[in-house]
Amino acid sequence: MAISRRRFIKSGSLVVLSAGLPLKVAAESLNRPGALVEAGAIGPTTTNGSKLNLSTFSKFVKTDFQLSGPGVATIRARLVEVRDLKSQEKGSVNEKSNECFSTVFVASASAPLGQGTYTVEHSSLGKFSMFLVPSRRSPNGIQYEAVFNRL
Repeated sequence: MAISRRRFIKSGSLVVLSAGLPLKVAAESLNRPGALVEAGAIGPTTTNGSKLNLSTFSKFVKTDFQLSGPGVATIRARLVEVRDLKSQEKGSVNEKSNECFSTVFVASASAPLGQGTYTVEHSSLGKFSMFLVPSRRSPNGIQYEAVFNRL
């Protein structure tokens, strides 16, 4: 089967353009705020640049956070617990890391939130996104948990 030079150039140009398109999309996405976090290259940070880890959250136990999301009124939630989820096995990946932990918030039962990603705001930490899961009811309201596991 003979291919003309014109058809070869036309086909080759389409291949080059289609191969270059994902690179362009990737390059543009890295210029977006939070793209490196989404890609897993770095851990999440807040608007004021502080890193969200176990020691950061531990400093703010018993303080209030504002939770908001699409179609949800902003509610106040109190951080009541930060649990270290490190493995107790010697030689485990997480043995010397503070990158495996959970946070537990309590909010009023009058406006329950579903499982999902919410915008979280704190006076010292700034604004960031967090995936929250309702875990159980307590005498003070509904508990919501977020698990951080960075292996």
